[in-house]
Amino acid sequence: MTNEQLINAVRSVPKVAKRESWRVSLDSDEGTLFYSPKVIPDDSELHQITDEFALYIDRDSNPTGVVVEYFESNFKKHHELNENENPQSFKTLLEDILLKQARAVAV
Repeated sequence: MTNEQLINAVRSVPKVAKRESWRVSLDSDEGTLFYSPKVIPDDSELHQITDEFALYIDRDSNPTGVVVEYFESNFKKHHELNENENPQSFKTLLEDILLKQARAVAV
């Protein structure tokens, strides 16, 4: 998969997430945040985008989920996120951060 395909997949996260009613869930044991549908499709592959997050992508290059590693111990503090605020605001902020990071990596 090319960098351009990865960036396009990240760009389409907000549209796909809204259409498929993605939700935010936290694995408290791992400290990992998932932004995805209830079940990630079996044909999805995990692609590391930055050292903080990875994206599940299907065979048609569509995003099927986001994984934010070390969310509690690193990502949330680094980006001053408060997941207790309005859920839609939190999702929008998360999407913006992911897109900015992906663009920075592609340069």
